Amino acid sequence: MRTGCLMYLALYRTWRPQRFDEVVGQQAVVRTLKNALRANRLAHAYLFAGPRGTGKTSLAKILAKAVNCEQPADGEPCNACAACVGITQGSIVDVVEMDAASNRGVDEIRSVLEQVRYAPTAVRYKVYIIDEVHMLTTEAFNALLKTLEEPPSECLFLLATTDVIKVPATIASRCQRFDLSRVASDLVVARLRQVVKSLDQDVEDAALWMIARVTDGGMRDALSLLDQLLSYEEGRVDVESVTQLIGGIHSERVGRLVGALLRNEPALLLAELTELFGLGVDATHLLGELVSYLRDGIHLALRVEGADASDRVHYDPTFPVVVQQTDGATLLRMLETLALAQSEIRHQAQASVYFEVVLLSLLSEKATVRSSAAITADEARGARPEEQNEVTRLKEEIRALHARVAALEQSPPRRAAPPTASVAPSLRAAPPVPSSVLAERTQGVPPSERLPVERREDVADASVLSRSPSVEEALNGVDGESDPTLLKRIQADWNQILDAVREVRVQTRAWLADGRPEDMIGNTIYGRYAHALHASHVMKQVNLELIEEVLAKRYQRKLRFVAISEDEWRQRSPKAEVVDVTPPQKREAWVEKVVEWFGEDAVTVVDE
Repeated sequence: MRTGCLMYLALYRTWRPQRFDEVVGQQAVVRTLKNALRANRLAHAYLFAGPRGTGKTSLAKILAKAVNCEQPADGEPCNACAACVGITQGSIVDVVEMDAASNRGVDEIRSVLEQVRYAPTAVRYKVYIIDEVHMLTTEAFNALLKTLEEPPSECLFLLATTDVIKVPATIASRCQRFDLSRVASDLVVARLRQVVKSLDQDVEDAALWMIARVTDGGMRDALSLLDQLLSYEEGRVDVESVTQLIGGIHSERVGRLVGALLRNEPALLLAELTELFGLGVDATHLLGELVSYLRDGIHLALRVEGADASDRVHYDPTFPVVVQQTDGATLLRMLETLALAQSEIRHQAQASVYFEVVLLSLLSEKATVRSSAAITADEARGARPEEQNEVTRLKEEIRALHARVAALEQSPPRRAAPPTASVAPSLRAAPPVPSSVLAERTQGVPPSERLPVERREDVADASVLSRSPSVEEALNGVDGESDPTLLKRIQADWNQILDAVREVRVQTRAWLADGRPEDMIGNTIYGRYAHALHASHVMKQVNLELIEEVLAKRYQRKLRFVAISEDEWRQRSPKAEVVDVTPPQKREAWVEKVVEWFGEDAVTVVDE
């Protein structure tokens, strides 16, 4: 004869709260319900809303026992009388629990509501617990509405949902609503310690903190993961056990990547990535872990109270050491770039390659943002001779540029030509063109056709531009006059232009979307970009060709695009004064005679 055995009861069922005081992390809800029970001010319908595993259904069952308990004490059920035991076991027919996810139709609701008008037989109150109530159909909600508005005096409705937005306002307004919050990590850890102690299991405390972090404030999920870990690991359960079971990445491994980025060590960075990808780690998942790590690092650097950063410290002792290598501003720049990459990586055919490129671009950006203060500090520490020579050369070039600009500003303005029937549009000072842009533009052009270096500097830095057509053509790169309405059209169509670029190359669209067209001179459009990294990527030949091809196809003319970073834009020279080219009003005959005798320069006409 075959003997049976009792089935194992999962931890989340074993440790399900049976009293209000056992509910973790929902003190406000518990206090309100207990006070209502003591004062006999119980409503006829309650709506419990909140994330999964935070105690919605448990509170509903405890409330069902409390209103029917034969020997209640201070608003708590005794859990010993026939009513409490029967409700706990689910054998009381007057307490009905239904899942709206699988019984969502109007017929199921009607069959339940038909029993409402009958008095309870085994307990004092009929209680209807409807879980995931937002899954009901519109017809089912309509059938529930009338009964919910005017139920019998001995009837209680308890509704629970994880998506309260989908619950019609007509239903929610007829209930007392309680919003349950995610359980704080320290409270989850305290309950898990209690469970581990009762089971006499060897579980590392850091592993409990990691469980609390990955389950994101869900007590049921935390108990289920602990149950799974106890089956997975025969000996001591540690952080490595949690990492292996959930298929995640150890926080210390993520910290090594961040450390390599902060120390500007590309070889170590690529070695770590190669090892992780060799272990089967998904690039998208790794990117999400990096974003989470940097976000916690910013919170730690800013000393944010109650942040997730304090949880990470418990299971990753290297975390504060890595963060202390830099400041919050640097972490924020890195986080901003990686967050943008998160929205683009899913469109990449080779996500791992794209991920490597993004991280290496962070290294290059870090190397190019050295300020003049950092250069001065290097000189004070004694830089190498070749570095000192390079710094000296750059300073001399800067002084020469300042001298040239000062000379141009002090030179006398040119006499304006007499107005003609056709007046050329006024020219504005162009935004500064970075040296990298000039090098990109002249690549492949014969030396005889290139604009001399001195002339390019004059064009880029002078505050007043010469109005000769040759200079304008050299600046724009192509012949043509400025179209004042075209820039407005391009700005209005910018999102459509980005969509057209994305159809050909998603990565180009990612770099291009960081800025917007701000100015236009001749056939050259100047885009303003918040980050120098994005502007430099836009100016790469492969990206420029695609952008200008899309612009040419859309507007049926050859246009050029120049990306300028925010810092360079702020440093550009002020706009040149606009020459007034409106024809003068016709003067009286005697005024014309005076001007003819004494000359145009010696006469000032004042209108009174």
